[in-house]
Amino acid sequence: MTQWTVNVDHDRCAGSGTCAGIAPKRFRMNAESQSDPIEELIDPDDDVLEAADNCPAAAIMVRDTAGATLR
Repeated sequence: MTQWTVNVDHDRCAGSGTCAGIAPKRFRMNAESQSDPIEELIDPDDDVLEAADNCPAAAIMVRDTAGATLR
């Protein structure tokens, strides 16, 4: 099964918490009020794609393990 890598660009993250609200099992807010993925390597998860699509700062990157950018 193909897995995905999830990263948050902290230079872009505005700390809105939208991702943690949409996918609380995948994202958490850190001490600097920015988002971090709970795990960087995950099984495909539609909630992660929804969080990336709804990030107001477009700070979430989702790629498959072959390197193709999904979001």
